Amino acid sequence: MRLADSDNNQPLKLEGVEDILPLHPFSWRVILRMMRKDKILSMIFSMAQDYSLYFENKNMLFVYSDSNGLQNIESLFLGHHFRHLTGIKTTLRPNDFYKRALAKRLSENDLGQVESVVELKLEAFLLLKNALEKGCSISIGRKNQGIGYRIYSDLLVGTTKACLGFVEDSGSDFYVPNTLLKADIRKEAQKSFPVLLVCIKNKKEPFYRVSFCREGFDRSCLPDEILSRVEAS
Repeated sequence: MRLADSDNNQPLKLEGVEDILPLHPFSWRVILRMMRKDKILSMIFSMAQDYSLYFENKNMLFVYSDSNGLQNIESLFLGHHFRHLTGIKTTLRPNDFYKRALAKRLSENDLGQVESVVELKLEAFLLLKNALEKGCSISIGRKNQGIGYRIYSDLLVGTTKACLGFVEDSGSDFYVPNTLLKADIRKEAQKSFPVLLVCIKNKKEPFYRVSFCREGFDRSCLPDEILSRVEAS
């Protein structure tokens, strides 16, 4: 440490003092909080791009078998569902939050107070996207409402590592996404069943295309009202 050169009009400065004076613990907390929010913003921006490419304005059809035979549910993913999946609590409207995330114009102030569950949800999204892309083993089941994070869901679709929660949309025949869990579906669902077929389409398209078909499953077993809406392979 030394005294910096100075003229009569400038105060003396101590050079190198920042190297020997430790930051106050409060300052470290502020820095760490800023670093965490910066990381979360980066994850949200990446998730928004993936959501736009793989999920937004798309229907997904899941076929599974339970004790009553073949069952199916149809889901719909819209832009305003994105914010709910992140777990971010903000004054921004869902559509505005999503548009800003796509444009990478969200700020740290837009995130508000970020709960620890947010990072788990963002990680869960990536795990599920990869599972759907690669045709990994996926299951479906009714949510155990007394277990896990305090969000109501009717159904869970997921793997042993992550789950996507759905609620039935009162204004349509679709299930819509409302939460993400970084958890084992076998523990979160009352009972889980293997998904036999996953189909996807843009919401304005008439026909589904097969995204995943479990080995050994015969698509001709599908009910006529479903089979007629799936493109022939």
